Amino acid sequence: MSLLIFKSGKVELRKESGLLIQTLGNGHAIDANLNQIGALILLTLDSGMVEHKKKVDH
Repeated sequence: MSLLIFKSGKVELRKESGLLIQTLGNGHAIDANLNQIGALILLTLDSGMVEHKKKVDH
């Protein structure tokens, strides 16, 4: 399972251990959601736009 953490309008995707997987967004994220299997992320930006991202496998 992965965790989403907000920092300065960006979203960090982290493992449960806290290890950073990837950083998402350009500093304007206000919400983010993972799908049930944790492979797809939806970011809602402060402009109202929604971005669809795919988790990077490491």
